Amino acid sequence: MSASYILTAHEIGVIKNRRHMFQVSDFSSFIRDAETAFSREHTQWIARRVANRKPK
Repeated sequence: MSASYILTAHEIGVIKNRRHMFQVSDFSSFIRDAETAFSREHTQWIARRVANRKPK
């Protein structure tokens, strides 16, 4: 679990560092990359939650 958070933190750090390094024409790509990183982390969170759910 901590490995996935480390990866997500790294991805967010890379994206954050890019926020001043793009041309206006690259803005949509920057946003798409950021949304993809957060979406991937959310998907992993859901998967872990489902996998750890105790049967009733």
